[in-house]
Amino acid sequence: MDELLKARLKIINDSMQSLMNSGQEVLNKLKNNESTTEDAHMIVCKLKSKNERFTTEIFNYFKLIANPSEDETKQYTLNQMQADDLIAELEARILTSKQVESYSTRNLPSDEITLPNDNVPIPSVPAFDKPVDTAPVPEPEPVASSSSSKSIIRPTRASAQRARDKVRQWTSQLLNLIE
Repeated sequence: MDELLKARLKIINDSMQSLMNSGQEVLNKLKNNESTTEDAHMIVCKLKSKNERFTTEIFNYFKLIANPSEDETKQYTLNQMQADDLIAELEARILTSKQVESYSTRNLPSDEITLPNDNVPIPSVPAFDKPVDTAPVPEPEPVASSSSSKSIIRPTRASAQRARDKVRQWTSQLLNLIE
């Protein structure tokens, strides 16, 4: 049983190695714009699938084998990490290539592109050009508290109503200006 598991791991490991070599070639070709993103995407899918299967088989191997070989464990772990790195690099290159393609293939004829005019007049809004009415707001009347000798300032109903009316007036002026 041990030999069967080791043989299975070796087969998957060798397959992953060949995929990683192919992936590295595709990555180098992508850097030089000699390959398509479809090739890279195919390698990424295969490598992810193979890496997941390899991880499952390694877990099974560790469950069943009492004393796994330290050298094999290091090699398998290193291969998994290299595969993950290659997957990340290929995915980043695919994403970058797609962004460059979408940017460069926009339908913008060069003769129709114009720059904005810098001589745009700044509109004047008459309501904002005149000074704001700064009528003094009456102070609330102090009310003596029965529990303390200090007076507490509390707004009266009339002053609160005046404040609400002023806010409504300003709001309606702003809405009229917006329309």
